[in-house]
Amino acid sequence: MIGNMAAALSQEELEALHCWEPEDRVPGRPAMTEFRRGLRRHQALWREANGHPVGSHPIVPRSGKPSRSVGSRLPLDYARATGASFLTPEARDAARASAPTMLKPAQDNGGRTRGGRAETAAGRLETHRSLLPPLHSS
Repeated sequence: MIGNMAAALSQEELEALHCWEPEDRVPGRPAMTEFRRGLRRHQALWREANGHPVGSHPIVPRSGKPSRSVGSRLPLDYARATGASFLTPEARDAARASAPTMLKPAQDNGGRTRGGRAETAAGRLETHRSLLPPLHSS
């Protein structure tokens, strides 16, 4: 569990925050399921509390293709333009400092990398619980 989160998060609560993801369910591991759902909830609440817009799936929606809101994400263009992220400033700075050594150049495939996901050092770190900022604005 994260902070004072209730033991079980309802599908309705997570849907209201646009962060219900069926793949967060880990069969036979209810604690891991709740941890994953709790992380998404925490990110969605932090994003709302800090006035950031809701992201989407896919990360960069394409005209004429289906997309949906994802409350535990920020829009990619917005995040790039503003520097907003789910990391503390210290974690973001550490990720930026280590990015040249962590990432290999990606082939030019429309701005996407491995597995069709935009990957950055900061993106890999954003799900680490210890790096999540508090819910209140600083």
